[in-house]
Amino acid sequence: MNIQEVEQKTGLERGNIRFYEKEGLLHPARQSNGYRDYSQEDIQTLLRIKLLRQLNISLGEIGQMQQQPERLQEALSQRLEDIRLEGASLARAEEICRAIRDTGVGYDRLAPESWLRQMEQPLADGAPPRTSHNLERDVTPVRPHPWRRFLARYLDMALYHLLLVLLFVILNLYPMNDMLFQVISYLFGVAALFALEPLMLSRWGTTPGKWLLGLRVTNLAGGRLSYGQALERLWGVFSKGEGYSLPIYSLYRSYKSYRSCQVGEPLDWEDESCCVAGPLPYWRCVAWGGALTAVFLISVALPIDAMLPNARAPLTVARYAENFNDMRRQFLPDYRYEMDAGGNLVEQPLYPEETVITIEGDLAPESVVDTRYQLDGDILTGITITVSVEDDVGEEMVFGLADNQITLATLAFVGAQKEVGFLSGGMLSLLKQLPEDAMESFDRTIYGVRIRRTVESAGYWGAAGLSLLLPEEDAAEHYYHMTYTMDLVE
Repeated sequence: MNIQEVEQKTGLERGNIRFYEKEGLLHPARQSNGYRDYSQEDIQTLLRIKLLRQLNISLGEIGQMQQQPERLQEALSQRLEDIRLEGASLARAEEICRAIRDTGVGYDRLAPESWLRQMEQPLADGAPPRTSHNLERDVTPVRPHPWRRFLARYLDMALYHLLLVLLFVILNLYPMNDMLFQVISYLFGVAALFALEPLMLSRWGTTPGKWLLGLRVTNLAGGRLSYGQALERLWGVFSKGEGYSLPIYSLYRSYKSYRSCQVGEPLDWEDESCCVAGPLPYWRCVAWGGALTAVFLISVALPIDAMLPNARAPLTVARYAENFNDMRRQFLPDYRYEMDAGGNLVEQPLYPEETVITIEGDLAPESVVDTRYQLDGDILTGITITVSVEDDVGEEMVFGLADNQITLATLAFVGAQKEVGFLSGGMLSLLKQLPEDAMESFDRTIYGVRIRRTVESAGYWGAAGLSLLLPEEDAAEHYYHMTYTMDLVE
């Protein structure tokens, strides 16, 4: 039979039936299509559960009876004893209630001490009275929801990290995935956490992450925390709950906090506060996921956008030079050349007070580098860089293959095209598409620019990433000619 028939035969709601099945008290068969098929025995099981629950026997005890049917007698005997004690306690409460009423006093003149002594006197058989159940319920309800709390804080910390990314962009700095940025990110996140969260909790009782997941932080009376209480609570969360975000120790403290929260134990930082969980409708979960996705995309998009050249296509030579110097500052700050407005490289000392002393004959020869620009009116449409080492150099190591210049030129020219952006992966993606081997010829189109490199060489070999040529022993001749051309594709 289906669940509608079961509801009619047992008088139980569908939610009750599903709950008992979830608790393992009911095991209906499944049809081939996956629907439940309730039997007459299932009806009897539900009616037994209904009867015993109305006698106030717990689901845990009912589950034990299903495994050990003889426990029914023991459970009923215990229930009878409980009812007897509850009845005696109620009789005493009735007696005292009537006596207080007969005095005719108002609340302001009620003297509680003598009445409490009577309430707390043992019953006739010496058993303690059962009159404190209301006091047991007079506490702030504990709703653990450890995962909701963790996910709420995860979103909050992501927002603090986004603030750091925004600050880097405003200051025209460039967040990178290196150790220094990770340290700065950690310190900034902690500072933002302690600066903002106590303010939000004391003013609104929640944070963006907590609000989206239906969480509020209140004092024990249900009101908002003071700023001092919020700050003290946050320090407890940071130190005891998150272990100062230190590797390994943080995982240990998070696990301990999760276990305590899961079983409803009071957390170390909630002596004067509690986290109240409200209903969690579907839209809140979707909103949390959408917010986290948006924060992630913005955190990725902003650094990528910040690394793009300042000037976008179409370029003049002067604007291209601006891009070249911008890319130098970002990617190759130790490169000794800047570009003037005419597209010419000008050597710069690394430090203002630096003095460069060159002793003739102590340095290996360098290649000859020439740069030519192709213009359509004032618009830059192509760049050609040639690198030459003639045979008269002889069997010597040669410096200066212009690889840094070529890299910056490519970033400044190709990176300025409209196709380069967040969706394409930005400048780092562009760099990955360029071969590193200076001896390799190639011809490819990248983001609307045809890039060609032709290499003619004899008597030299070069290694990827090294800006030099190494001579081959006993070679008949030594020369190296490389042409690197970038042209806009019509």
